[in-house]
Amino acid sequence: WRTTPLNKANSVAYFCHTSGSYNYTNFMLFGDCIFTDMGAVGEITIITRPIPKGTYKVQILGRKIKQVGGIFQPYIDGVKTGGVFSLYDPEWDRDMTHTVTEQITFPETTAHTFTLRATKSGQMYWDSIIFTPVN
Repeated sequence: WRTTPLNKANSVAYFCHTSGSYNYTNFMLFGDCIFTDMGAVGEITIITRPIPKGTYKVQILGRKIKQVGGIFQPYIDGVKTGGVFSLYDPEWDRDMTHTVTEQITFPETTAHTFTLRATKSGQMYWDSIIFTPVN
């Protein structure tokens, strides 16, 4: 991991609480997430472990942030997937699960890239990607 301080603009950092420590409102699975504070053209890409071939519903788990949350466009394997979504909440910080797509089919078992590209600058706590098999 390369990290930058959480208070630095245009940064990406690994954000972790050790076992038994304060977990930011208990929303983070296993107490960790990726924090981003991207500019208007920033993006973050992760590479998944191999995902078995099949059809999946894809969701991300993250946190809406009062007044500083950004707007993001998801991409899977370089292809725009689903619409933009906001991580801004004018009232309060809160957990969110966003459905990226109801259905995507992977024809073979392999790793995939998942990118969130900023369309409006802002912060994000990105906890996980959820691939739910669709029958």
